[in-house]
Amino acid sequence: MSDGDTGRDPATGRFLPTKSGNPRGRPRKPRSADDAILGAVHQAITVTENGRRRRRSKLEITAAQIANQGASGNLSAGKTTFDLVRRAEERQMQASGGASEELSASDREIADQFVARLRRMIEEERNDDDGSAAESN
Repeated sequence: MSDGDTGRDPATGRFLPTKSGNPRGRPRKPRSADDAILGAVHQAITVTENGRRRRRSKLEITAAQIANQGASGNLSAGKTTFDLVRRAEERQMQASGGASEELSASDREIADQFVARLRRMIEEERNDDDGSAAESN
């Protein structure tokens, strides 16, 4: 009654119930090296941070390890961290439309007043240090 090789009913030519005309399915698209790398770094794994289990991507964990090594004195990791941060900040600035670093008039006035106050304080400290040095001689 049925054709065992094709899964079709020989009388009607139709596929039998629960039998497909494409049993293996559509062939998968070959993955590129970029796809494989991105898939691997975005894969979430469970880590323990401060006694708590958390799910983090491998990319987040790697970034944290590089930053921690740089902070502990590893010069190579520190340089890598600074380079990566600089590039990331540049990309963010470009994505946000290159936000202007110019200050508005009111912001500029506030900054000028602050700088003037700091200069006065530094000058007063120098004068106090000169006066106390002259008194001790």
